[in-house]
Amino acid sequence: MLHHKANLNGYLAYHTGQNLDRTNQDTHRDFFMSAKEAKEYGLIDGIIMNPLKGLQPLAAMAEAETKFESLVCKFLLGDFCSGGHGFIEELNEE
Repeated sequence: MLHHKANLNGYLAYHTGQNLDRTNQDTHRDFFMSAKEAKEYGLIDGIIMNPLKGLQPLAAMAEAETKFESLVCKFLLGDFCSGGHGFIEELNEE
């Protein structure tokens, strides 16, 4: 158990830029911090202040990808791919 704790503290020190003594001390007991403190510590890269604004580009990409997949499906499978369920419904009717 102590071996794993030492490994994890080493990884934490390496990736956060903190020294090993500090990570050992900070992980000895529960250590809570705010988002700002976590950024300063090196645990996170940034803080999302407006999650909806940050997710808008991802939502647009997902919507475009879904439309593209639908077009490819209809092109390749024709009527069997109406809404992604046509082929399954036809198999269930038989």
